[in-house]
Amino acid sequence: LDRARKLNRPIFLSIGYSTCHWCHVMADESFTDSTVARILNEQFIPIKVDREERPDIDATYMQACQAMTGSGGWPLTLLLTPTLQPFCAATYLPKDNRPGLLGLVSLLEKIVDLWQTDRARIDSAGSSIQQTLIQTDNQPCSREPLSEDNFRQAVNTYRSRYDHIHGGFSPAPKFPAPHNLSLLFRLQHRLADKTVGDMALHSLNSIRYGGIYDQLGGGIHRYSVDERWLVPHFEKMLYDQGLLILAAIDAWQASGDPFYLEMGCDTAEYILDRLLIQEGSFCCGEDADSEGAEGTFYLWTIEQISRHFDREIVQEIVRMFGMSENGNFEEGRNILYLPEGIDADLLRNCRETLIPIRNKRPAPHLDDKIICSWNGLAIAALARLGAVSDKSRYTHAAGQAAEFIRQNLVDTNNRLLRRWRRGEAAIPGFLEDYACLIWGLIEFYQARFNISDLKWAIELAGQMLEIFGDGEGGLYDTGRDAEKVLLRGRNLQDGAFPSGNGTAALVLLRLGTLTGREEFTEQGRTLLEKNAAVINRYPVELAVSIAAVDNLSGSMASLVIVTDDEPPDHLLKVIRDSYCPGVEVLLKREGEAGLEQAVPIALGKKMIENKPTAWLCRDRTCLEPVTDPGQLNKQLLK
Repeated sequence: LDRARKLNRPIFLSIGYSTCHWCHVMADESFTDSTVARILNEQFIPIKVDREERPDIDATYMQACQAMTGSGGWPLTLLLTPTLQPFCAATYLPKDNRPGLLGLVSLLEKIVDLWQTDRARIDSAGSSIQQTLIQTDNQPCSREPLSEDNFRQAVNTYRSRYDHIHGGFSPAPKFPAPHNLSLLFRLQHRLADKTVGDMALHSLNSIRYGGIYDQLGGGIHRYSVDERWLVPHFEKMLYDQGLLILAAIDAWQASGDPFYLEMGCDTAEYILDRLLIQEGSFCCGEDADSEGAEGTFYLWTIEQISRHFDREIVQEIVRMFGMSENGNFEEGRNILYLPEGIDADLLRNCRETLIPIRNKRPAPHLDDKIICSWNGLAIAALARLGAVSDKSRYTHAAGQAAEFIRQNLVDTNNRLLRRWRRGEAAIPGFLEDYACLIWGLIEFYQARFNISDLKWAIELAGQMLEIFGDGEGGLYDTGRDAEKVLLRGRNLQDGAFPSGNGTAALVLLRLGTLTGREEFTEQGRTLLEKNAAVINRYPVELAVSIAAVDNLSGSMASLVIVTDDEPPDHLLKVIRDSYCPGVEVLLKREGEAGLEQAVPIALGKKMIENKPTAWLCRDRTCLEPVTDPGQLNKQLLK
C-alpha cells in the first residue's frame, strides 16, 4: 500500500482462498503468464488476499463488487486507487477475450489508459462507491420491537422455496446451509408443527444419500451443482462439517431416529481423519482438485471396483452406489451416491476395502491454516456430539482444539487472534472468532462441566462487547484495535457461515441463561433489537438471529444439576436425549470453590436427600427440585 501511494499506481486486488477451484484456474491462466505478469508488475501494484484470513477485506470489496456489478463470487477481482477506493470489479476473468466475456489483458490495458487520461473519472467512481459502503455501514440504530411474526414468516418463506422432490430450498446450485435446517427444528418445536421439521429431515436425508456427501470417507462437499444433490463441487470445508453435525444432532433429538446421530458421527470421523493436525486443531479444508482436475480423488469406474470384489458383490455395490458403465460424471466416471438408501454392512465392506486404495491416489490439496472461528464451530459440534453419543473421543478432540487456541491464538494482551499456520499466529480476531469460540466453549462446558471453560467463555464475552461495540448496543465485525479497510463492517445476514452479529446475540443469551448473569441477557436483547429492522424483514437470511429471537421469546431455561462429585449420567441423559432448544445445563458440585460468584444462578441450589438433584428454572423462578429422571422428563415436556 505504501508503494502504491509512492508510485501513484492503481492496486490490482485478487481475493480468493486456497481451496477455490476458479481461483486456481485464474492463477494458472493469468498470474503465471508472462504477458499478464509484465502488465501487472509495470503498471499496477498486484496484491492477493486470502478471504479466510481477512474476512473484513473480502466483505468490504464483495459489497463493492455487488454494488457495481449486481453479483459476486471468487476469485474476486478489483481495481483500487492507492487510497483503497474500488473503481472496477469483476470475478473470474480469462486471460484473453471470449464471446461475451472481457479478458483480463484487455481490461488491464483499458485501466492503464484511463489512469493516464481520465484519472478524475476513476477517483469520482471510487469516492462514490466508498460513500455508498460507508452509508450502509453506519445505518442508525433501529431499536424496533422484535416480532414473533418472524417465526411464521420464516416458515412461510421456507415452504415457498422448498423442493418437495429433492429437499433443500433453492434450485441448482444447492448449498446445504445446515444452520437453516437447525432453525427449522426450532420452528417445529415453537409452532408445534411437525411438517416444518419434516422439510429439514427430508433435506438431511437427501444430502446424506446424495453425491454431495462423501460416501466412502464421510463428510460433506461444498455444494451441489445440480438440484438432486448428486454432482458436488468437491471441496470440503471445516465449517460445513461442524454445522452439519449440529443439525444432525438436532434432527436426532427432534425425531428420535438414530440415523441422524450416526450421520453426525460419520461426519465427525471425517474431521478427525483428514483435518486434524498433530498439534490438536483443525485445518480449513480440502481442495476440489487433484491430478489437475476437479473431483478425481473421489470418482470411480465399475472396472476399478471390479478389481477388488467378487462379481456378485460388484453387482451389489454398483446398485447401492448408483453406478453405470457410462458414469454420472465426466469421462465415464461415477460419483458414489445411495439412490436406494444405505446397506450398512455392504457400505462398511466398501469402506474397508476402497478407502486404503483411494488414499494411494494423489490427494486434494489440504489448506492447513487454523482459523479460530471455524475451530470454534468444530469444538461446539464435537463437544455436543461427544456428550449426546457418549463417545469421549469427540469430547477429547474438542478439548484439544480449545486448548490449542488458548495456547496459540491468544496474544500477550489476551487478545484473540484469527489465524495460525505452521507456528505463526497473526491477525486480530474478528467478531465471528469471538462469538464462535464462545459457542464452542458453551458446548464444551456442558460436555465435561469444567468451570474453567465457562469462565473463559465469560471472559471472552466481556472482551467481545468491549472490542466490537459501537456504543449504541450494536457490534461491528472488526475490532476497534484492528486495521480498518474503508469501514469496520457490520454484516448481519448469514451466508454459508453464520453472521458474527447473529452468533454473538445467540451466545450472549445462552451465557445469560447458563450463568444467571442478567447483563449478558440484556446485551443479547439489545443487539437483537438494534438489528430488528433487518431481522423482521429477512428472517430466513438471518437464521441464527431468529434462533436467538426464539430464545428471547420464551425458550430460555436453566437446568442446574447439583451433585457431590461426578456428573450424574441418569439425569444428564434425559436432557441430552431431548430436543430442548434454549435449555442450558449447569453442573454444581457441592463445595466447588468460586462457582456461585462466577455463576449466580447456582446460588442456593442444593442436593435433596443426598441425591443428585435437578433444578429447572425459567424467568427467575425454579420448579420443584427433582431427583428422578422421569420427573425431570415431565418438567422438560411442560
